[in-house]
Amino acid sequence: MLGPAVAAAKQTFLANGGSAYEEISNTFIMFLFFGDPATTLKVPLPRRPAGLSAVQGGGTVALAWAAALDCDGHAVAGYNLYRRLSTEDSYTKLNTALINALTYTDAGLSAAPVGATCYYALSAVDSSSDESVKSAPAALTIAGDGATSGHGNRNGCFISAVGLDLSPDLLKPFGVMALLLSLVWVSRKRRGH
Repeated sequence: MLGPAVAAAKQTFLANGGSAYEEISNTFIMFLFFGDPATTLKVPLPRRPAGLSAVQGGGTVALAWAAALDCDGHAVAGYNLYRRLSTEDSYTKLNTALINALTYTDAGLSAAPVGATCYYALSAVDSSSDESVKSAPAALTIAGDGATSGHGNRNGCFISAVGLDLSPDLLKPFGVMALLLSLVWVSRKRRGH
């Protein structure tokens, strides 16, 4: 969404003509993303879910998370939950329909070996079916019946990591911004500025 000051500035550049103004006008879009106080960048995806936790009890894993909002600050339509073992390269979606609650019980770990690490990630989906990037993963070590986890808990598992997720989905915007900055820099170097 462009603020009135940004729109007026662009019109001024275009109306005044000249090669200097034309160059500024052609690269004006770059400045919209880098600190113009009259600009608000609105990403049309739901906000990234937070607070995902996973606790094993016997053969199931109880998952819970905080409510997420869409880009307009409204409640999302639901959530998609994903799981992968540390030996797998990609996540598998666990739900066939959107999850409308803030909890989920995963009963599908019966074939996983005791001691394996399992990762869960969550995404939010808005009313237009737009899906957010995945949450930071909740990782746990699968414990067998009577097994003791690394924290001395019996018949359960522990969260071994809940934190920063440098997933490709999250890094793509930074990569695009770095590429655009590089192109502007190269363009200016070639022109001798």
